Amino acid sequence: MGMMSHYVFVESEGVPSSDPIILWSNGGPGSSSMFGIMAELGPLLLSDESLTGPAYEATGVPQLSYNTDTWTKLGNVLAFDWPPPVGYSYCNDDPAGDGNSCGAWNDTRATDAEYATLRGWFDDKFPEYKSNDL
Repeated sequence: MGMMSHYVFVESEGVPSSDPIILWSNGGPGSSSMFGIMAELGPLLLSDESLTGPAYEATGVPQLSYNTDTWTKLGNVLAFDWPPPVGYSYCNDDPAGDGNSCGAWNDTRATDAEYATLRGWFDDKFPEYKSNDL
């Protein structure tokens, strides 16, 4: 079964090549970590204020605001939507699946999928961060 895990990686505001990797997951199954990135700890936030002001009134597009308490001041932030099909993650080449395309989950299966995702991220996608603290 092909599992695709969506992630967002935001480099730190310090020295990304040596700063720690802060792994974030909003919990789940069922809760996208994009909420945490966009409403809690990321560098740019969407909030009630995003729907006010001249730029929003002119465009109708919500405006991002800088988060002065962003965790990127402490390290690189890596947030995953897992296990699939949480958030933008999916299985079996079916991103529009009904939520059951990945089959049943238990703690062991979720842990195995998340471990494989992390190994792939550090080993294949971004090996330059492999020596950073996690």
